[in-house]
Amino acid sequence: MTKQPIVTLFTHTSEPLRAIALAIDIWHHPIPSHIEETIGYPYNWTEDKLVDKFRWLMKQPHQTPLEYFSMVWVFKNVSRAWQQQLTRHRLASYSIQSLRVVDPGEFAKEGRYHCPESVKEKDEYHGSMELIESIYRNMIDSGETTEDARGILPLNIHSPVTMCINYRALVGLLKQRLCIAAQEEWRSVAQQMREELIKVHPVFGEPLDCICGRFKNAGREMICRTTGKKVMG
Repeated sequence: MTKQPIVTLFTHTSEPLRAIALAIDIWHHPIPSHIEETIGYPYNWTEDKLVDKFRWLMKQPHQTPLEYFSMVWVFKNVSRAWQQQLTRHRLASYSIQSLRVVDPGEFAKEGRYHCPESVKEKDEYHGSMELIESIYRNMIDSGETTEDARGILPLNIHSPVTMCINYRALVGLLKQRLCIAAQEEWRSVAQQMREELIKVHPVFGEPLDCICGRFKNAGREMICRTTGKKVMG
């Protein structure tokens, strides 16, 4: 059994709703000296007021204040293939484990690789992973460096990766990766990310669905622009 992705929101901006509200209000008002002074400045910033400001911003064409909410994510049990897709999103910073220096160990025996649900011959797939692991271990045991031996490792082997990104960029990323056309591994990770953001505040989950999801939840149908298939409610 292969291991499932684990997503952790490692750290994020303190009081992100208040930071976003501050950025919104500075468009039209003087900036206070300390963020603590924003309580009641220039409005009575209750939680309801902060949520209203956020929802108002999401309807505007300019959404720069969303960038005031920054976060660091940790992804475990994700494939190198998934990581290649992740790093196509340019408005973020990444740190990926180097297999040049890190020995992945018994990755096949321990299930540290991704096997898509759509694979028909899963036993053959698993057997191929075990064979590659055996060849890799023989190379290391015979004195080859991890730098040279890594060349035979499969693209779907797991390794951890971290990402630093702001909320504005993350909304764009997740709208693509929550789509029904996204690969299975990505949908699993994207849904966990959405759940982590909701823990910060439920309002941060509201913009995080794709167009297909909105139509489906409304009981309507549309044609997915990626797959050409109907998305039914």
